[in-house]
Amino acid sequence: MNRYLKALLIGMMVLGAALLVGLALATRSSMGFESQYSTLLILNAAVIVVMIGLLVVLAYWLLQRFRKRVFGTRLLTRFALSFALLGIVPSVLLFWFVHHLLSAYDRLVVHFQIRRCF
Repeated sequence: MNRYLKALLIGMMVLGAALLVGLALATRSSMGFESQYSTLLILNAAVIVVMIGLLVVLAYWLLQRFRKRVFGTRLLTRFALSFALLGIVPSVLLFWFVHHLLSAYDRLVVHFQIRRCF
């Protein structure tokens, strides 16, 4: 992998982490960050777009290595897919669990409010 691509990837990860911390601080309604919330949100979206672009470039690089039959590419592909699944599967399970928990809580609150009206 190109040295500049590695530096760009690490730089975007650091910038994304810093922006995410800024966005988390802005959601606390602190007066200093309240005016900058939309800017932080746009910058976070830009970092996400650049990171997705980097992932596409790295996937293309891996595909090119796979087509050239470079030694170790199959193992590298397995590692990449394993790390992707380790990131995606727990996130999806957590989202599913929280979604169902919150929807059940909403139904419970609405049910008790309707009962209280009658």
